[in-house]
Amino acid sequence: MEDFHTLPAIIADIQKKLETAKDDTQEFRKELKDSYDKAYKEIKVLRQKINDILDELERKTILSLDNLLQTLNQSIQSDADTCSKTTDGLKKICNTINDIENIPNDLSFIAYHKTLEIVSHAQNLFKELTGTRRPLVIFNKNPSIDTTLSELSSLGSIEFVEKNLKKDNAMIIDCTLFILGRPTYVQP
Repeated sequence: MEDFHTLPAIIADIQKKLETAKDDTQEFRKELKDSYDKAYKEIKVLRQKINDILDELERKTILSLDNLLQTLNQSIQSDADTCSKTTDGLKKICNTINDIENIPNDLSFIAYHKTLEIVSHAQNLFKELTGTRRPLVIFNKNPSIDTTLSELSSLGSIEFVEKNLKKDNAMIIDCTLFILGRPTYVQP
């Protein structure tokens, strides 16, 4: 029964260690909150980086779109200018034809062939401009963007890591209690 009298000291020691462990839980909670805050901030920084990358991709794509629009507008304007010049030329020829009646045959022959040449050019221009040319802008998205983003389940992995403590602080001593004369193992 002598061992029975040492139990209060063992119990007091375990209680002291448990109180210390309980006090340590407050520190653990603070460390847990700090690590959570750090991980949360890293997620937000990553999200901002992704946003910046997407903003840059969007800027480059829109710049490409704007450049294409400008090029096509210049081409259309050039076609419109050519139509105007050709229309003005045809008007001048019509006015000249009315005045040709009083000129010699050799000059009228030259004027006739020149007029046919200009009319043929105008007809070819008309066919070219009204043919298959219908400028449209179509956006073809990069298929890997949707595929890549939809395959992601998250922005990264979340891990639980335990910090190793000093061995004597991390463990409660194992003890064997004698209850009614039988040894009983108490697990910490």
